[in-house]
Amino acid sequence: MYSKDAWVYVTPNQGFHTMEDVEEGFDRLSKAKATKSFGFLTMTSYTFLATVLMTQNQKLLPIDELVRFNENLQVLEELNVEGESWAVLQSYQTLEKILYLMRVFMHQRPEYLESSTGTVDTLLALFPPSKRPIFVYPSSTTAEPGSETFVDEFSDE
Repeated sequence: MYSKDAWVYVTPNQGFHTMEDVEEGFDRLSKAKATKSFGFLTMTSYTFLATVLMTQNQKLLPIDELVRFNENLQVLEELNVEGESWAVLQSYQTLEKILYLMRVFMHQRPEYLESSTGTVDTLLALFPPSKRPIFVYPSSTTAEPGSETFVDEFSDE
């Protein structure tokens, strides 16, 4: 009923299990970039990052793969947010979810924080100034692996 590309959006996300899964995720990102659709790339990036967070074996995702993901996100800067107002709103909501997941992942993998500041700045700059969310990076006390306290400093105020 669904194409393999759509399959990722309608099945439960259980994370990446093999390097082939990771490469399939990057293939989906490449296809989304090729469409030059801001909305499609944000949704595909969100799905990829959610899959990263669900991945049990983090050895499948060395820092160079995470940097590769960030490079894919940077392409959003070159695309125009177009479409009906509801589609534009949905794209920005998805972009905000990406930023939230990036922050969650920074708590889990502090080395990701070090390689992501430029990407976060790029993504925040995509929002209109009056709608730009505030992004507070995890501090060293909240970014330690195994920390029981999750401080959610990401707000829209």
